[in-house]
Amino acid sequence: MIYILLFAAFLASDMLVKHWTVEVLKEVGSMEVLPGFLALTYAENKGAAFSMLSGARWFFIVVAAIFIGILWYMYKKNYFTTWWSKLGAV
Repeated sequence: MIYILLFAAFLASDMLVKHWTVEVLKEVGSMEVLPGFLALTYAENKGAAFSMLSGARWFFIVVAAIFIGILWYMYKKNYFTTWWSKLGAV
């Protein structure tokens, strides 16, 4: 049960960061966090790495759903035996 809650927390934090990025960072384009060392810059990637398969959203949704299903099956069959492997699956 803790892993489901952890997954929900990861998902919520990911969605919050993406929301902040679109609402705040998109407006300014770039923002220095640590001057001279770290800056955040807004960029869109409509595909996979380097925009490959741009516009193939349904492909990514199907692949992600299959992957999640496989992980869920493996979790239920106790393929992940250590705390670290369970955390990695989350």
